[in-house]
Amino acid sequence: MRKNDIHTISLMAVLAAASVLSSSCIHKELCYDHRHLTKVVVDIDWAKAPASPTGTHVAFYNVDSPTTFYYFDMNAAGGEVEVPMGNYNVVCFNNDSETIQYRNEGGFSTYEAYTRLTTIQQSVMSAAPLPRSAVDSSQDVVICPTNFYRDMDAKVSLKENQVNYVYFQPDSAILTYTYEVIGIQNLNQATRSAAAISGVSGSLFLGEGILSSTKTTLPLETTVTTRQTKIEGSFTLFGHNADAKNYFTIYLWAASGNYYATFDVTDQMKNYPDQKHVHLIIDASNIYIPEPISEGGGIQPAVNDWEDVNEDVVL
Repeated sequence: MRKNDIHTISLMAVLAAASVLSSSCIHKELCYDHRHLTKVVVDIDWAKAPASPTGTHVAFYNVDSPTTFYYFDMNAAGGEVEVPMGNYNVVCFNNDSETIQYRNEGGFSTYEAYTRLTTIQQSVMSAAPLPRSAVDSSQDVVICPTNFYRDMDAKVSLKENQVNYVYFQPDSAILTYTYEVIGIQNLNQATRSAAAISGVSGSLFLGEGILSSTKTTLPLETTVTTRQTKIEGSFTLFGHNADAKNYFTIYLWAASGNYYATFDVTDQMKNYPDQKHVHLIIDASNIYIPEPISEGGGIQPAVNDWEDVNEDVVL
């Protein structure tokens, strides 16, 4: 069945009270809406997801009455619901993501998915705050969105005295990034590492599938390769806006001191051929981690001191 197709089957009698099979409903202004309810079969295909979610959320927004909407939590495959006849914009997404939160559900264009606030140091269980570059220090730090798929159907006409069908095939609403930090001199001297990416969108408007203009920073987990030649990692995000500047910051702890450097990765993020699966390469050959000063010689840096390895970052 193609998207936006609605197939109808005549009923022998007018449907009476509202009922939902295998679903729960939250609706607005229903007590003031005396139009007859019509039966809607929601069919959801998860072919674009690695596995079916444990549940889905489907919201109907009345095109002719923007303040009127109805939403249902149902099984992954969908189910049957009852909605007053009329024209609707309908959005569907999985409701089992462990990181996604929602707000402003009262409007099709305002319904928003976002993630909670955090700090960069939480990714490495550090008690002390990590330094921020001047180019992104004012941005909120939020966790990465994960396991999120959505689809929408515009201007669905639900008619009375028949069964109406809506079909969804949710696709990933987030992007997947991998990265490698190469060229760090004496990387074997690092005892641990962390990273962050800035200038990414903080939320996604579910109805139209567009990014918010809010710029946020994501803390990233890192892995040092077995041979200690580079640092690797992966992360997910809603996306990045065309006017955003994106900076990658690497943090390194060592016996000789702590070091961090910030790199402009805007061009890589915007110009990578596959925007759903982006791979970043950060050349950090300007970073040198000295061996610790032997006992009795020189001054050992304090454990909480950070040395900024200068990079040409345009403010």
